Amino acid sequence: AEASAGAVTARAFAPLERAWPVARRILQPGGSFVYFAGGSMEDPLAEARRVAGSEAQARLLESAPPLVIMTRR
Repeated sequence: AEASAGAVTARAFAPLERAWPVARRILQPGGSFVYFAGGSMEDPLAEARRVAGSEAQARLLESAPPLVIMTRR
């Protein structure tokens, strides 16, 4: 299947290390994945950078719970 989504969100779906590969498959380049990190992640931004590596730019939106936003390169 061809990547076609401009944005994907995930809340209570799976841990980030499993949710990112699913989102990545359907995100078009430049598309964003918004992940509700929840309170159990100690450092959501570091986790997002570890999981995505060079495949995405990650940033954190400070909110309750924090939101991790990963933009596919």
